[in-house]
Amino acid sequence: MIIRRGRRLAAGVAAVVAATVCASAPAGALAAEAPGAGAAAPGTEAGPSEARISGWTLPSRTHTRKDGVVIREAEPAAVQALVVAAAANPGCGYACEGEDPASYLITPPGGPSYWYRCGDDAVTVREAYLPGGSSTKVELRYSPRCRTAWARGTTPFFLYTYSYWSRTSHDDNYRTHTFAGRNLHVPSYTVHWTAMVNDAGLYARACMWTEGTGLDCTSRY
Repeated sequence: MIIRRGRRLAAGVAAVVAATVCASAPAGALAAEAPGAGAAAPGTEAGPSEARISGWTLPSRTHTRKDGVVIREAEPAAVQALVVAAAANPGCGYACEGEDPASYLITPPGGPSYWYRCGDDAVTVREAYLPGGSSTKVELRYSPRCRTAWARGTTPFFLYTYSYWSRTSHDDNYRTHTFAGRNLHVPSYTVHWTAMVNDAGLYARACMWTEGTGLDCTSRY
């Protein structure tokens, strides 16, 4: 995600963050997300590792594409406010690419009390639902501190996180991707995710695929 800091943004960061916290964040800003708060389909439970992936539930807007896929997008101002609030962290960029956001530990100076994982402040910035009113979705997750992105979904689906140089839809903007295979031997609601891609000054989208549904993706962010 490319961040543009206009003059008005810096002055309004505190107000936007406060509004986001009061209206949208679960109790405990870095507590694990509850099912239905961007973590999994309604009525499902997250796996044990997923409990470490936490973050805000952001204000969002929804629209339906011509192919019937429902897209939910977090409000840009709310996400930008969180990024600016986390600006003291330099991000890990390419050092985090290919790493697991739930387990890869960032160790800045100051000792263990300053260390964190990219999943600790993760937000869901894009969601794509299967057509026909389905609750099955793929999420594009983003860490403001690490400035990395990854895909999250349920185990029946292959997951992909695609990274691009720009927001335009031309294939020549493709940079790299990460992948997570499906597992039909675990409950269908079990959550899994890909490794991270660098998203500092870049764009990413999340996709899910099976033989029956093909490839469904979020918009780029």
